[in-house]
Amino acid sequence: MGQENVSQTTIGGTVLFDTGASCSCFDLKAANDLGLVVVGKANMASASHARHPVPLYAGKLIVEQLSIDIEKGMGANLAPSGLIALIGRDVMRHGTLFYNGIDGSVTFSI
Repeated sequence: MGQENVSQTTIGGTVLFDTGASCSCFDLKAANDLGLVVVGKANMASASHARHPVPLYAGKLIVEQLSIDIEKGMGANLAPSGLIALIGRDVMRHGTLFYNGIDGSVTFSI
């Protein structure tokens, strides 16, 4: 079988492992700039915002040697916090997140 010639656009930025987020999120501007596909809508609620509708995007996060396919990442205004994405519990439930307080490092393994 032949492979499709798929063009990939990437951006660099900061991604946060967020143990309080039930769902992974993409920054709205970054998602639109990258042309991520909107695959639906969902309601988002947070400590700072009442429940409101947001787009769901399909995309991929590459962090070091880890490549994560996100099928339904919520769109959120993350840029003011200096972030392009959050990795939520929807992804973290597949692995182990270890924080080493002595040297300030984080390890995520699947």
